[in-house]
Amino acid sequence: MGWTAARVWDATGHGLPRASWITAGLLAFLAALLLVAARAARGWVVERRYDRRMDPLVVSRLVALAKAAALAAAVVVGGYAGLALALWQAGVEPARLLRPAAVVAAGGLVLVAGLLLERACHVPPRTPRDMERDG
Repeated sequence: MGWTAARVWDATGHGLPRASWITAGLLAFLAALLLVAARAARGWVVERRYDRRMDPLVVSRLVALAKAAALAAAVVVGGYAGLALALWQAGVEPARLLRPAAVVAAGGLVLVAGLLLERACHVPPRTPRDMERDG
């Protein structure tokens, strides 16, 4: 889809679109936030640290955020990978390929961080030992 959109944009006489360093930076920042949230959720779920900072509703919202981030990152990665392919086929200078490549890499980080957050929020089933301990 990204390759097709870039080719259509180029065919209308506007030239091939340009990627932005800001997009790559914002995606990398989002990936860092998702990793911090994954660490907090993992501490709450796996280590059973049921504290006041996080409750089950927050964890369920984090799952929704993780799913949305992973899906959006997949779209961004595909779109910018298509743009990079269109630029490469057009024979532009290699330096112009760095921006879409950086966006693809940052989008990949968001995708991985989103999947890690989703996995960190998975609550394992309670065992009989857990039920005895909790009373």
